[in-house]
Amino acid sequence: MSRKFLLACAGWAAGVVFFAIGKLDAAQWMSQSAWVLGLYLASNVSDQAVTKT
Repeated sequence: MSRKFLLACAGWAAGVVFFAIGKLDAAQWMSQSAWVLGLYLASNVSDQAVTKT
């Protein structure tokens, strides 16, 4: 497991906790989840681009 994956899991879990305690509504949680996933995917793509060269 990479640090990027663990960080993405922690970010998503934090969003779940905030949603569960009522600090985020459903739209905000979906947006937060999309950002976490997008940043994780972008970091993987950039990592692959750097290691390929």
